[in-house]
Amino acid sequence: MLAQQSRHSSHRDVTCNIWCTKTSPSHTNDDEAVAKRRAGEGSAAWPPAGTPLSAADETSAAVASRSPARWSRWGSAAADASKLWGRIALPKHQPLWAHSRAGLAIALGLRTDPLPPALVGHLQNATTADPAEDLVRLEGKLRATVATLTFHTNQAERSIADARRRVADAGHGWSPAAWLRRRGAKADLSSAIAKQFELRDSLDQAVIARDTLREFVIDLDAPCGLLGESSSGWQRSPDVPASVVVFGPEDSFVAADSRRLDSGWAGARVAGEIHGEQWRRDGDDDGPNSQPLDRAGPWRIGFIPRTGEVYASRHCGYLPQEVWLLGKDFEAQHARTILDGLLPRMREPNSLILAAGVVHAERSLRSTRERTALRLPRTQESRAHATEAGELG
Repeated sequence: MLAQQSRHSSHRDVTCNIWCTKTSPSHTNDDEAVAKRRAGEGSAAWPPAGTPLSAADETSAAVASRSPARWSRWGSAAADASKLWGRIALPKHQPLWAHSRAGLAIALGLRTDPLPPALVGHLQNATTADPAEDLVRLEGKLRATVATLTFHTNQAERSIADARRRVADAGHGWSPAAWLRRRGAKADLSSAIAKQFELRDSLDQAVIARDTLREFVIDLDAPCGLLGESSSGWQRSPDVPASVVVFGPEDSFVAADSRRLDSGWAGARVAGEIHGEQWRRDGDDDGPNSQPLDRAGPWRIGFIPRTGEVYASRHCGYLPQEVWLLGKDFEAQHARTILDGLLPRMREPNSLILAAGVVHAERSLRSTRERTALRLPRTQESRAHATEAGELG
């Protein structure tokens, strides 16, 4: 009996071992594979073929296969056990194109964001190795499209106004000639309205696509690089800041204070030191000949040593000249330090607004320090008087 139970027990153990071998991976084999991988003797591909991957793992594997040079070797000093699969050093700030279950996506660090459906058609067959440049180029094209459609829409609205005047001028006579004039004027009005409606619809679609792209880049939250700069710039409003004083052409700016005039020129030229001539502002950057990746604007920023003023002036052939007074009463060295520090950020979107804010903040901080310095002697003096009064009492 005991012998029979022993045989049944041995048979059950063997059956269990066979089932475990078929249904679970061998820890011994895994340990050997890890040892080989750390020693550089194992296969370069990991995880092993046939291992089921999650959605995040599939995306990361696709990214790794597209750009193997961006991933650390197994067991190297750059490996991090907290990363996917335990040993991958993911690029922190370099965006990469990836293909997820939702379609085309951007991989940035440990996150993968699918491209919005409104942008897929624009980028489906127009991607390069640099997603940042692809997105910024597309934003530039959409921005130029918006500017062009806005121009044509305004023309169509003027055409509608002209057509309405012609309808009114046609009169209310019953003669065949008057009837033909009214009929032609009304037909022109209907055509102008239809064209304006079509242009307005195209403009709305272009604006939606542009804003969708900007929101997508902002949500990526890139800490630096082209996407980081673009995200910061698109979050600034292009409206004139409250701290800015707006003038017309440079003639009016110089006429308000003769010290601003450069006496060496026959015309009204501002006697200022120029600190960059391509400062940007939304709505002003889109010239007829601008390219999507120009990243240049029509504004120049300067400093006038005679008056201690920091100003900005718009110079381009497609917009009227305009001057902004950004700040005044600056010492020369202080102003140059501020503007030289801002110069590397000139090509960011709305960099003019950034410069105006920084100049205003520096002026406000200086005024606060001056007021504090003026109050301190009086405070100390009043304390001394109070002390003397206490001693006399």
